[in-house]
Amino acid sequence: MIGFGAVFLALIATGITAFYYCNHYLATVTRQGRTAGQHNGRIWYIISPGFIGTAAAYLLFIILSDQFQFAYVYSYSSMELALPYKVSAFWAGQEGSFMLWLLFHAGFGLLLLRHSNKSPACMAVYSVLQGLLLIILLAKSPF
Repeated sequence: MIGFGAVFLALIATGITAFYYCNHYLATVTRQGRTAGQHNGRIWYIISPGFIGTAAAYLLFIILSDQFQFAYVYSYSSMELALPYKVSAFWAGQEGSFMLWLLFHAGFGLLLLRHSNKSPACMAVYSVLQGLLLIILLAKSPF
């Protein structure tokens, strides 16, 4: 429940981010004046990788602690595996691979956030793509 909830909250934060950046971009293009969209979008984008990191850390925790009540852990882990192999079970299945890609995507987005002050359209598109990855992860959840 923790992992699924963290992914769901990340989707909400990413959706709010995309809304603020799109709103700011449209206000800039139509010259309707400045909005607080870029600032609010930055805040919400910083929140989103926190939830994604929480979900990824929880997935790694349930794998390392041998919680076989989760189908993902039951399918890709074993009590006899050495630690490096248990860690690699994180991305062994499709669901874990999506989680790993999402973790990389969120981390790269934080780097992009530092350099996208002049282009809110870039972060708007990036947030929409992250939202799509989160929807895929919700549909194909490892939790």
